[in-house]
Amino acid sequence: MRRVLFIILLLSSFGTTAQVFNFKVDWFDNNSFFEAVFLQSKKVESISISVSEKKDGAYFQGARPILRYDFNANGQLKRSYKLIPLKNKIDTALFQFFYTDKNQLYKRTEQQGLFNFGYYFFYKNGFLEREVKINQTSKDTAYLRYFESTIQGLERSVILLNSIHKPFATISEKKSKSGLLLRKKLAYNRNPNYSEVSYSYKGKQLIQKKEQKLQGKELINTYFLHKGDKLDLVKIEKNNILIKKYAFTYTESGLPKEIIERDMIKKNVKIYKIDYTYLKP
Repeated sequence: MRRVLFIILLLSSFGTTAQVFNFKVDWFDNNSFFEAVFLQSKKVESISISVSEKKDGAYFQGARPILRYDFNANGQLKRSYKLIPLKNKIDTALFQFFYTDKNQLYKRTEQQGLFNFGYYFFYKNGFLEREVKINQTSKDTAYLRYFESTIQGLERSVILLNSIHKPFATISEKKSKSGLLLRKKLAYNRNPNYSEVSYSYKGKQLIQKKEQKLQGKELINTYFLHKGDKLDLVKIEKNNILIKKYAFTYTESGLPKEIIERDMIKKNVKIYKIDYTYLKP
């Protein structure tokens, strides 16, 4: 499922809006959740994230590093390092991203422990046509996928096919006339489950993200509150129950400085501190 979600991100040509954060990916994961255009404008070279947390009624624990992202001059992710706490040590997962001179991702690698995989992407007429996953150690092919894209007006549909060209899923997207992503859906051929996400805006600011899963039985609403041009508060509801809130602080130059997460279910608070390095002039 996670691999299909990555393909949705890769196939998506319709951005939400020119903002700081990317709401199409999971946060604090191996894929950057910062918009490339914003990073390019700020000339950000790398982002390091550490976290401290506490349960209700307890003190904050010491901050520990969890992530590092390295970017190129276009704001695209080159490398990410994810620190994974194990029983007796900290493991590091390394992900690397390679782009063509047209800024299209053509290779992605991931290394963690004994796992070492490479993903290769091939394009035709500007659209993703084929993906191959290779075991970098044994050089065996783990899987082969094909993609068939169709565009009609403001809607795009992509059929995912396996190695024998048999369809197994469809990704569809719709955008507004101004280029804002309005809806995307992932549906499986032999599975009644699906994932559908819709986006609402005020002007060009994203104000709500609505996601339905598991045949529509699971509903996740995310609300975005702004102060001027900055994101101030995010509230997440699952089946109409508030489960998480995020608040933000910023540097004088407008870069996010801290992300404060309140988990209503686990009854804890996490503070993610964000540090930057910048490209040399």
